[in-house]
Amino acid sequence: MLVYLSLLAVSLTPVIAAAITVKPDVNRRFLVPFSAGSFIGLSLFHILPETRPDLLYLVPAGFGFFFLAERYIWRHCHKKTCRIHPVTALTLFGDAIHGLIDGMVVASGYSGGFGKAATLAVASHAVPQQVANYSVLISKGVARLKAVALNLASSLSVLIGGLLYLNFSADLSFVAPFAAGGFLYISLTDLLTKGRPEPVMAGLGLMAVLKVFF
Repeated sequence: MLVYLSLLAVSLTPVIAAAITVKPDVNRRFLVPFSAGSFIGLSLFHILPETRPDLLYLVPAGFGFFFLAERYIWRHCHKKTCRIHPVTALTLFGDAIHGLIDGMVVASGYSGGFGKAATLAVASHAVPQQVANYSVLISKGVARLKAVALNLASSLSVLIGGLLYLNFSADLSFVAPFAAGGFLYISLTDLLTKGRPEPVMAGLGLMAVLKVFF
């Protein structure tokens, strides 16, 4: 039962993120570049070191897939009248993939006897990540309540990932490097162009601290 409560708690982090998110101008000047540093740090410090060498090719594959997705799958969304900006769609897609990984990490922690520690580690980086996601959505003109709803929908993948691990124990290790490539694409091609470099370094620093202490 505790493992399911932990999965549910991590799935609800978008609500916490929305509650602590500050004013829109600060979102644009601080949290959006902060999200770039967070995504890069998440990929470089957390995902890639845990990736098997034979799966590293999936990082450029994920980068290329997100590039093609923005250019062709969501190409009509470059217009100002588009409901969802390509970057917001890519962010939500990448977050859903990362949510699958989070769910598997929490579930595997309970199987290995370190479930509470795994939940704390996942939640510790899930909240700032969701703040970053929320800030990206707001900066692209998505209404606040809709941004929360979209983040909650993508976070349901945490539950799916946990259930996959608990019930099927499938080898889904390919997901992590693919997601890392996607997060790197989002950060390097769009988010780094917004705001000052200090928030980028703050995001990188936070991910480094979480790596060392969790």
